[in-house]
Order: sequence, then structure tokens, then C-alpha cells
Amino acid sequence: MAARLQRSLACATLLALLGGATSIAPQDKVGPDKALPGMALPGERVPDFEFRVLLGGDGRTKLSEFRGQPLMIVYYSDVGAGMNAAHATEKLEEKYAGDGFVRILMEIKNKGPVHMQALVLNELPGSTCRLLKLQTFPFDFDKQGVPPRVALIGVDGTLLDSGSYDFLSRMEKLLKADLKQVTRGWGDHVIAKKARALAYGKGDLAGGHRMVADALAAAPDEEDLAEAQAELATRFDTWKRSVGHLLAQGEPRRAIEAAEALAASVRADEAWSREVTELLASLETDDVARELALAKELDRLLGPLRSGKVDERQAEKLRKFAEEAQDSAVAARAMQIAEAVDYAVSKL
Repeated sequence: MAARLQRSLACATLLALLGGATSIAPQDKVGPDKALPGMALPGERVPDFEFRVLLGGDGRTKLSEFRGQPLMIVYYSDVGAGMNAAHATEKLEEKYAGDGFVRILMEIKNKGPVHMQALVLNELPGSTCRLLKLQTFPFDFDKQGVPPRVALIGVDGTLLDSGSYDFLSRMEKLLKADLKQVTRGWGDHVIAKKARALAYGKGDLAGGHRMVADALAAAPDEEDLAEAQAELATRFDTWKRSVGHLLAQGEPRRAIEAAEALAASVRADEAWSREVTELLASLETDDVARELALAKELDRLLGPLRSGKVDERQAEKLRKFAEEAQDSAVAARAMQIAEAVDYAVSKL
């Protein structure tokens, strides 16, 4: 429970401004229902895209980097139906986050990062969500029902449903069915399907990757096998990259846990295992030990915020801690949380 709470609050803090060029040209003025060429409809694969500014999580910024996990994008705001949508989808996250479900809240008023974090601290303490600035997507929405809109993308990148948050009961049924694909696998080729089940369902990334490589050697023109191989290689790369991301964002315990989990998943692959062994060794330093000690102290200070107690005293304690823990990633994280608390107290 404590580890989950720590992860939950961390998702409400500014982990990174991960903006970048997207497959859809960024626009100054965008809207939830803006028409775009080549938009996917339910049942179709969503073209890959990059999230413009995504706060929270483990450093992944592209839709394709979430393969193996169902992902829900929720349009929300700080009032009325927008907040109702955030609360309603929070219940789904509580039920299915342990199965890999990912929820992203997109602020439809195009507010800044501090405002977004402050709103979560006030309204959704303990949430494990990621936060996203307003942008467009390459899929369409069912216009029936009242806004705000919600989109559910499956483990294989298929748009499962998109429309009003009134349709959440329908979406939950689709989500439950989609989660079964994690253990069963997916794909047109039987080996690709088995490899995905092994990698995502059994946690054996190396085994799945080796299975696909062997099959490709015998059938090099099989597109689904090639896609699965690239997919699993991307999973390794993003998983490894997440360790450095989490460490840089002042979450050393999560960084070490991610590295250890990756090591267990690739132990059957000599090359990958060697890379992760070196990664684990890089975490056994005095600097990382200091970050761990500071993170433990910060975790204690964050207790009141986890229970929804947001006031000036909490911000002052965090600022004092950040000053004492200077020149550390944990100090930077504490200061970011303090700024969000200040905003929550004075502006919301």
C-alpha cells in the first residue's frame, strides 16, 4: 500500500516535460472533436503519435511504447462534467491499474503543468494517472452523449471505443476483454501471438523476443513476426530508459525496482542481460544511496498530501526540505510539489 501511495503521488508531480515533434502537427488551438485526416475509428489500429506534454509515468511518450497495456485518454477540466469524468475513470484505474491499465487525464482548458498538478492534489489525491496538455489525436469520437470525451485504446494499439464518458460501463466491458489478450497474446501469426503472451503475460521479455527471432529466421517475410520483434525490442529500450528517467525525477526506489524487474525479464538473453547488469551496477553508488535516503524522508513528508491535506504548511515543509537536500533530484521533486501545493492553496 505504501509503495502504491508513493507512486500515486508521484504521478501528480512534474516528472518531466516530455514534449516533442508529433505525428500530428502541434497546433496552438485544438479541440476535442477537431477533424483530422486519416483518423481511426473503433476497431481500427490507431496511427502512432507522440504525446506533446505528458506529466508523470516512466518516460514513455509515444502510443506505440504502451503496447501490452490498455490506455484510456480522458478529457477533463476543473469544473462540472470535466471533473465528473476524472472521478468516474478514477474508479476504473483503482480496479485495473494492477493489471497494467494506464489512464491519462488531458486538461481541456489548456492550463499549465503547475495548474494540472495542483488540481490533482486537490481533487484526486492518491491518483496514479498521467497528466497531458491539450492536443489532437488521430482517431474519431462518437458524438452521441454529453462531453467530455473518453477514448480507450487496446493492448495492440486498436481503438476500442471513443465517445462520451457516459459510455464508461460499455468501455469497462471492452477493457476487461482486452486485458485477457495480455495473457493470450494477439496477432495474425501464431508464433507472434505466443511470443506476446510470453513477454507481456508471463513477464519473459527475452523468451518472447527469442521465439520471434527464431520464427523470423525461418519465415523472414512474415510482417506480424517482424512487427512483434520490433515491438518487444522497443519494450526493452523504453523499460531500460525508464530507469534513468525515474532516477532523474527524484524517484530512486522506483528506478531500482524497474531495473530489477527488467533484469528478471531478460535474464535468458545474454546481450540484454549484460546491459541490465551494467545498469544495476550504475545504481550502486554513493549518490544513489543519498537519493534513496532523501526519498525516504520526502515520503514521510508527503503523508498529509496523500490523504488530501493541502495547505501552506505542507508547502513550507517541502521547501525547507528541498533547501536542505540541495543538489539532488529528490530536492527538485520536493520543490515541484511545493509549487503545486502553493498553486492549489492560492488559485484553486
